[in-house]
Amino acid sequence: MKLKNQLFKINDIMPTADGMVCCVRLLSDSIIYKAHFPGEPVTPGVCIMQMAKELIEARMEREYEITDIKNVKFLYILSPIESPEVTFTFSKMVVDETTVTAKVDVNNDSHLFSSISFTCKAKC
Repeated sequence: MKLKNQLFKINDIMPTADGMVCCVRLLSDSIIYKAHFPGEPVTPGVCIMQMAKELIEARMEREYEITDIKNVKFLYILSPIESPEVTFTFSKMVVDETTVTAKVDVNNDSHLFSSISFTCKAKC
């Protein structure tokens, strides 16, 4: 299931010297938030990882799958009510013909929500 336009919308994608910065808006009326958790929505960690992959897909205009996760830290609860807009900052991004490796920090002005280091491989 694609989460883009179901759980989040992309506001902007800006390239940087070693990656990209993506500003997104979380959609608090998503069915995922109705189940996780009713009345107190929390973004599931697996959805944060999927969002990062979909942001790579949007930038590269190609479908990928996550093939290796080196490090994942969930540091603060990501609520679409308290933090409807967040930034995914991709650094140490290495792109070749079939793979993308990156470190991703998810944050806003107040909190670092998660930090992920992973590799995605292009689908055939």
